Amino acid sequence: MKDYVHTAKLRSREMFVPLRHAPGEAQADFGEAWVVMAGVKLKAHFLAMDLPHSDDCFVIAFPAETTEAFLDGHVRAFDYFGAVPRGFCTTTRRSRWPAFWEVKSE
Repeated sequence: MKDYVHTAKLRSREMFVPLRHAPGEAQADFGEAWVVMAGVKLKAHFLAMDLPHSDDCFVIAFPAETTEAFLDGHVRAFDYFGAVPRGFCTTTRRSRWPAFWEVKSE
């Protein structure tokens, strides 16, 4: 019984994995939210980009989730941050913008 209780306690303990982000790393994703503009309820598509190391965040809304919105949002975020991040992670599906992902950096 003592062994069972000990094993059960070990399994039920909360564990945390520390997240570490180097300076200059960014994360981005598109999302949707309902907004009211001029009294009309509309679905807005937004790009959220953040720098986890500094907790700085940029969000911009668009009428649709298009390639143009994707690229414009990134350009505006880079302008807001004052630089292009050294590392970049996105959870956005690549299939939406295949041409963007085919670009190779040198």
